[in-house]
Amino acid sequence: MTSHYLVFGGTGMLLGVVKELIKDGNVVSIISRGDDKFRKLSEVLGSNNLYHLSCDYHDIENLKVHLKNHTKNVGFFDFSLCWVHEPSEMKVCSVAVEFTKNSLWQVVGSSLADPSKPEGINHRLSFFRKNHPDVEYRIIILGFFIDNRLNLNNSRWLSNFEISDGINVALKNDIAVNIIGTTVPWSLRPSF
Repeated sequence: MTSHYLVFGGTGMLLGVVKELIKDGNVVSIISRGDDKFRKLSEVLGSNNLYHLSCDYHDIENLKVHLKNHTKNVGFFDFSLCWVHEPSEMKVCSVAVEFTKNSLWQVVGSSLADPSKPEGINHRLSFFRKNHPDVEYRIIILGFFIDNRLNLNNSRWLSNFEISDGINVALKNDIAVNIIGTTVPWSLRPSF
């Protein structure tokens, strides 16, 4: 069955997710600030099921207008996938959920899994359940990769391919909280 997805970050880090969604026959609407990356993606995929909303998601009022106009023409989203940076991430997710029928998936950095702040994940889940009870809320945490080949306990951030692959698995398995890679031991979390 065809579903309609809204994807924030679909021309960058989540490019592999968009490709998989389109390959599976879904309709995908991407929010991004620029047209060039979308144009290239559209040429590669050659799909009529791909839409672009060109806007800066930090401008919340403008984002609402774009989503309202788009959903009037194409319909509400079955699922939304939000990879949004601070300071707008929670505001953008709250706007996206207004136009989403089933599930909102928020992709977040590893800091949400910080063991010194164990309430972080539960706080987000509770907030969305309380404020948006009709839409399922899912969290995908981007962890890191530990390379033990030489017993050096080296770690690195995930590649875009690993992230997209992990998100595709999370979407198919519908898990409430999914960690891609690992977040333990926290002491091996790479520095920026």
